[in-house]
Amino acid sequence: MPTKKKHPIHMTDDEALKHIFHPEIVKAVKKHVKKQSEQKPRSQKSKSR
Repeated sequence: MPTKKKHPIHMTDDEALKHIFHPEIVKAVKKHVKKQSEQKPRSQKSKSR
């Protein structure tokens, strides 16, 4: 007997991403996230007057 499919609320982030979105969107999102995580965080400039 096949197992019942998981509901997205019970999936990992990666599983839910693949379940909900088209594969091309998943690929683009992963590329964007990887690019953002490789960049150095911007230093926050304080505005003092």
